[in-house]
Amino acid sequence: MISTISTYILFLPFATVSAIVFGPMPSWKAPERRMKVPEVRMKVPEVDQRCLECICQASSHCDESMRCHQAGGGYFCGPFVISWAYWYDSGRPGNRDKTHDFEVCLTNRKCAEESVRGYMRRYGRDCDNSGHVDCHDFARIHKLGFGHCSRNDIQYSEYWRQFQMCYRQNTQSADRANPTPSPTLKNVIVRHLGIAVSCRKPSKSESGPKEEVAAQQAHKYENFTMSVFPPLLLSLVILHTASAAVTGPLIFLTVSSLPSSDHRLVEINWVPEDEAMRDAIIHLYDADPDHNTSIPLMSVQPGSRGYFRTRYRFPEVVFTEANLTDACLHYWVRLTGYDRKVRATNCLRGRPKWMYESRGALSNLSLTDLMLPGTHNAGSYSADASAGTLMAKYLYTQEEDVWSQLVWGVRHLDLRVAYRRRVRGEEEEEFWITHSTFRTDLPVREVARQVRRFLLATREIVVMDFHRFVSGFRDRRSARQRHRELVTLLEEELGDLMIPAGFTSSAPLRLLWDTGRRLYVGYADEGARTRLSSRLFPAVRHLWADADTVKDLKSFLNRSVCGGARSGRLTSAMAQLTPTTSGVLFNVYGGLRQMADQVNRKIGEWFRDEWNDCANIVATDYFLGNNMVELAVATNAKRAAALKRIEETMR
Repeated sequence: MISTISTYILFLPFATVSAIVFGPMPSWKAPERRMKVPEVRMKVPEVDQRCLECICQASSHCDESMRCHQAGGGYFCGPFVISWAYWYDSGRPGNRDKTHDFEVCLTNRKCAEESVRGYMRRYGRDCDNSGHVDCHDFARIHKLGFGHCSRNDIQYSEYWRQFQMCYRQNTQSADRANPTPSPTLKNVIVRHLGIAVSCRKPSKSESGPKEEVAAQQAHKYENFTMSVFPPLLLSLVILHTASAAVTGPLIFLTVSSLPSSDHRLVEINWVPEDEAMRDAIIHLYDADPDHNTSIPLMSVQPGSRGYFRTRYRFPEVVFTEANLTDACLHYWVRLTGYDRKVRATNCLRGRPKWMYESRGALSNLSLTDLMLPGTHNAGSYSADASAGTLMAKYLYTQEEDVWSQLVWGVRHLDLRVAYRRRVRGEEEEEFWITHSTFRTDLPVREVARQVRRFLLATREIVVMDFHRFVSGFRDRRSARQRHRELVTLLEEELGDLMIPAGFTSSAPLRLLWDTGRRLYVGYADEGARTRLSSRLFPAVRHLWADADTVKDLKSFLNRSVCGGARSGRLTSAMAQLTPTTSGVLFNVYGGLRQMADQVNRKIGEWFRDEWNDCANIVATDYFLGNNMVELAVATNAKRAAALKRIEETMR
């Protein structure tokens, strides 16, 4: 009898053996499998990337910062929330017989995806009796397990709602990649009717009196536009209706990030393929050429390179509440034909109020509908370009402080936080901005106060993205208290400006202006976010290439910016190069300033010509080296015009 049982156990999936020995696993990934495997299995296709994306979104909003954690009596890891038994049954991808290899694999996105593929190769089946195996079956199996994947109660779960939303929007992306003969604009719209997105009113248990009042106002704005069109549906309409004209300026100025004694050199940029460049010349001035007859500082003939670095230095600009204008600063650039007729003029300028100044056009759009210029590691800044230490070369990613970044037009701040215990006689702050594991000298409280100063000086809307928590947050027991203290700090400094999470990321900008709630705070720790505050959103989803070459960065962004699933969550294209550890140790890159110089000139071109219709947030290093602010302003005007055409068509 014992021999018979032993033989039987050998042929059971490992997850089933685990359930027998250690007790049942939670329903997420390892339900007991007592159903007999059918003798004839339907052909199971490979799980494609779009399906993986939607399973990931449904499992955790694809939170790649999610580590291993206890839940429902089980232990789960990574953005797909996978158990050890699930991983084992999938074929143990990444296994090198090392301790904790299961955890290492599942917190790595590619290895976790291979776990899902391996599991579906082994257990994929037609769960919904549709006659074939598809992504819906894979999503059911991932949540319920092989033996129970036909249960219909999954349709009422948040997991399934998130999956369905992602799958619909993903299908739209596929339609764009393989367009059918062009339908009318009205048909494009009608095809998407019934996908409702509205501002959810938070319950009393998750909101205070102020949030309840604000939520009532949110309910008032559940209008035609927001109830019919899902986030980023506009990109479909733009593809159908937008003209072939270039989005953004034909000529523009940037500031070089290269380190030198005379750094901050002015750069002239142009769109080389545009017809306006034929028989033309570009002039640089240090005074407004419309009101000054002085000769240009220099002139350049626009060639195919699209770029020229001058010898003129752009001075540091000190912004205060008294000079928050978009007036030109120090340098102008002008494009003329050989006949001396002016074809285009531009200058370097701050854009402190660009959102509110466009409120008439943008008020019915949401943050997910916009293109937002962002800064990678926004709190790692230093104006000292000549800092020669190896750490300084790779620690700092920006030159302007947070206040100045916002005045220049940046609206998304990527932030990483470390904790350091107070030491008597030293600094009083405990929470500091960090880049990777290296702590800067900037307290989180100072960042909060710079953001508050800007929000009170303008009517703009800002996204603070607390994307990673490192030193001091790794011990599970102490991390809960650290998060509680950090959230308390944020609410003390910014609480009256923070958007209630009940509004959702799809709330129209008009609502945010009318309620005065203009600060979106994303928080990467889901447990702390849901436990500690009703004014924290899921962290912004980062599309991070982890690439140290321009070619690899573009290849990744080309796959992910327009090719990924749309979940209604804010998403940031991390448009910067990332050094390798060995590359830093041997300084093969010359520092982050030089890496930014390699890619910044390309970024504007990519997001103008290739991904203009799909990009949400674009985060860069040394942002004055690109024109993402100007490009975002022009792109949002185009998207707002598309929305207006939608409304006119549906009347």
